[in-house]
Amino acid sequence: MPIRSTVPEDRDEIKNILHRTETFSEREIEIALEVFDIHFEDPEEDYELYTCVDEKNKVLGYVCTGPTPLTEGTWDIYWIAVRSDAQGKGVGKQLADFLEDRVRSARGRLVVAETSSSETYGRARRFYVKHGYHELATILDYYRPGDHLIIYGKYL
Repeated sequence: MPIRSTVPEDRDEIKNILHRTETFSEREIEIALEVFDIHFEDPEEDYELYTCVDEKNKVLGYVCTGPTPLTEGTWDIYWIAVRSDAQGKGVGKQLADFLEDRVRSARGRLVVAETSSSETYGRARRFYVKHGYHELATILDYYRPGDHLIIYGKYL
């Protein structure tokens, strides 16, 4: 499954993926699409988007990443999502491996992912742990009472 730079024509498929994963809230999806649009409207922004596609160039998943401002070698995973019917088939791992190779090529040393403690993010948390990310910090009641921010990281 090839991974390529995301193109503007991927927007609708990515929007559908974000909705169908049943992980993200409507507001989170709006923000993901704002970041998508910024990526194409302002080339000075540090967002990088990559898309995994099938043999017919249909989007299977995507990752949005970029260097963390004011750091040396730290990168954020802003969004990573895989089409529901492609989950469990290695697409997420392929995107994560691609991202880590990209970070290494830019002399990056740390990849950070922030997520929620809510049940809807359970699969995301398990994904990070399965792929070698460690819980670096938890901030209690960050998003709302009972919904904590969990920060995962992987040193490369």
